[in-house]
Amino acid sequence: MNSLPLNKGNEIAGNLKYANRPLEVTGRIRSPEFDAFAEGKIYVVSLISNDLMWAEPELVCRLRVTSFNTNWVTGLTEGDAITVRGNIRDVPSFGDLDLRNCLPIAP
Repeated sequence: MNSLPLNKGNEIAGNLKYANRPLEVTGRIRSPEFDAFAEGKIYVVSLISNDLMWAEPELVCRLRVTSFNTNWVTGLTEGDAITVRGNIRDVPSFGDLDLRNCLPIAP
């Protein structure tokens, strides 16, 4: 799967062009946490890429709480490099790129 070029200079144009399309990305993570605003429990794994384009905004991978996802998330440590795949969420995200139906991809 090819990574999509992001339209950093115009969030609206980027959202219209890429919303609901699949994206696979690799990056280093921040500490995993629960989504405080979700209905029900959702895991959140935020990625920071080495690419300067991703230096400020981050990619937010939202995962449902399942036994597989729990095992995966509990094995992560801040700074780990991971690859995830999901669909770009079609909602404003305050400068972050949200992936829904996010899944970890084996190295």
